[in-house]
Amino acid sequence: MRLAIVLVLLMPSLAGADRGGWRFVEEQLKDVRPGDVVVTDVDYSVVDPRPRTQGAVRAFGMGRWALRLMGWDGTETAARLGHGRATQRRFQGFWNDFFWSPDHLELDRALATAEVLARAKAAGAEILYLTGRNDELNLKTQERLAALGFPDAHNVRTKREGEDTILFKEGWLRRLQAEGKRVLFYMSESPDEIEAARRANVPVLFVRGIPRYSAEARFKTPTPEIRGVRRISRLRWPPRAASGGSGRDSALGRSRSPSWRAGSSGGRGRAPRSDRARVVGH
Repeated sequence: MRLAIVLVLLMPSLAGADRGGWRFVEEQLKDVRPGDVVVTDVDYSVVDPRPRTQGAVRAFGMGRWALRLMGWDGTETAARLGHGRATQRRFQGFWNDFFWSPDHLELDRALATAEVLARAKAAGAEILYLTGRNDELNLKTQERLAALGFPDAHNVRTKREGEDTILFKEGWLRRLQAEGKRVLFYMSESPDEIEAARRANVPVLFVRGIPRYSAEARFKTPTPEIRGVRRISRLRWPPRAASGGSGRDSALGRSRSPSWRAGSSGGRGRAPRSDRARVVGH
């Protein structure tokens, strides 16, 4: 009963900003076969990395500022906080080292869009995290995803330093299919990555997310989407066995749906120790 209440409270806020996204997920997960995989981007798709920028702002000496004022990188953030070009340039260099430091990935927070992954895993799909982060961040990325309760957190693919992110991801999607895997869909907040997945003949789920390039994206082709702006404290996985009742998920009609420990985070949170060193593309 407790699980059912959590899901009922959670789903309206997720589905309210849905443009066919949750219906698309439901359809794609109807007939999951062994070996089927759901592939997702990480930053801004299922994880909010802005606390790392918030931490960089504080460490740089610019004070404590609301999370909503954090930009995509150091330059944009400093500009939002009213600093001139000289400070923007200096902070970009500091941000680059801080944001991409492996030690600061612990500041990342889960987005409610991670519900898609929990549902896919519950339906029998494998989860693959295909991120533009560089190889040196692979282990810490796995650790942080596991700490946030993400399924298959060990299944992370990162790229070589200097490798083009779009080509890297498109190549992996083609490779999976060449190996006989059925990719149920690729999920990302990046319009460019969505188009790359389409070129690889992979179904797509767009996360209309926090960065401006994502929030303002427009597609010529109808694209299922969900909104990726709300954070949660942790995704509890694997789901606990339900006691009594049918155990079915009211939104997708699947048994043993994962439970959530929903926590609000966003807006004016603590300015944590953050890390952003441009070692990869978001």
